[in-house]
Amino acid sequence: MVTAPLFGEKTVKLILATLVLATLGTLPHPTRAEEPTPPPHSLQVGADTSLRSVLRDLAQTFADGEGNPDVQLNIAPSGIIRRHVENNEGALDIVVAAAPGEIEVLAKQGKIRTDTARTLAENELVVVTAWPGKTWGRPWVSLARLDWNRIAVASVENAMSGVGALALFKNATIYAAVEEKLIHETDSERVLDALRRARVDAAVIYRSDVGILKPRDSFEVFEVGDIPYPPIVYSAAVLSSCKNVEGAKVFIAHLAKTENQEVWARHGFQPTEITDAHAAQAEPKPGEHAPAESSPEPQK
Repeated sequence: MVTAPLFGEKTVKLILATLVLATLGTLPHPTRAEEPTPPPHSLQVGADTSLRSVLRDLAQTFADGEGNPDVQLNIAPSGIIRRHVENNEGALDIVVAAAPGEIEVLAKQGKIRTDTARTLAENELVVVTAWPGKTWGRPWVSLARLDWNRIAVASVENAMSGVGALALFKNATIYAAVEEKLIHETDSERVLDALRRARVDAAVIYRSDVGILKPRDSFEVFEVGDIPYPPIVYSAAVLSSCKNVEGAKVFIAHLAKTENQEVWARHGFQPTEITDAHAAQAEPKPGEHAPAESSPEPQK
């Protein structure tokens, strides 16, 4: 005997569909994924050319810290950076200048937060020749005589090393003898390039740049002794237009940390240890050089 199915085909499909829906209704609803926390605003730092290596290291250790923003270095001579800030060009958050006077000028214009200014380190000048042994024992004698016919210096409008070199020549009473020999380069990095390529016989450079010269034994370095020149003091401050003031303050504090003093020293600088209380009261000194036209170069 053939028995008729209890349910028709359409009825079975309907029952299965109902069971599936009922089962799904008992499953927990998927929770909505939490919105990822947006990364903190990246800090744009305008820094003097001579700080390229040391700030690259310090910026990396800062960015590696939990919750810290990334740091983009914009490298150019201090005077050029100041001009860009004065003209509201670019979107820098922090300036690190080689002359406290640059910070003072920006403070008078209301461009920086004066309570954030910090003194970080100092630098010195040395005389370097690409022709070891080609001296009379004292660099000033060789500079003035025919031993060194081409002497590279940075532009006084752009770099503190250029301002210092000019002061050295005048205070050593040899400026008249070397004036026609001077090869004025745009900034300290181009001075180093001229020295490396032996396009000049000698140059006045930052002490911190001596370690960059390779091979080291191809160059001879001379101290300037007690001949005076304007001090090269690096200062940092947060700009008034900064969008991440607290992050910028933390970065400047990172640069001045006691444990980072050895990083400055390793790169040839003389760290200036100043407590937070003293730093807040520190008054910048008048500037030594004027800005020039150019654009800061982003550090890759």
